[in-house]
Amino acid sequence: MLYTTGAGSIVPDPRVANVNAAAAALRNWAMGLSPVYWELHTTGRDQAERLFSL
Repeated sequence: MLYTTGAGSIVPDPRVANVNAAAAALRNWAMGLSPVYWELHTTGRDQAERLFSL
């Protein structure tokens, strides 16, 4: 998966504060889910579905 955000997700710019907040939220969500997706991809490959919680 590829997510793109502006630089404001890391270095906020007060002129576009609302976009910075959304970009930072997307960045943190994606960074948190990447290990979960990898674990789901590499283990239990014989199961049709798996449940997980964060």
